[in-house]
Amino acid sequence: MHVVIAGAGIGGLAATHTCLQAGFRVTLLEQASALRESGAGVQISSNGTKVLSAIGLKPAIDAVAVRSRSFHVQSFETGKSIADFPLGAATR
Repeated sequence: MHVVIAGAGIGGLAATHTCLQAGFRVTLLEQASALRESGAGVQISSNGTKVLSAIGLKPAIDAVAVRSRSFHVQSFETGKSIADFPLGAATR
């Protein structure tokens, strides 16, 4: 089977990796002429981390990951703190 995936963001790359591991032929389409760092951080939820670990990417993630100590919410308009949720050791 041949699979076509549009977009080489984290979702497209993970889908491509998974399809290749399953033995599919894959064409990955991306409009950018080159892939490079954008300077943005990516927060991956626990479910997303489980998926990426299941397809063998945990060592690569662990090599570059920064683990948050808390989740802080603030108002976009005022910058006022709304809530802070400490994250336990299980999240690190």
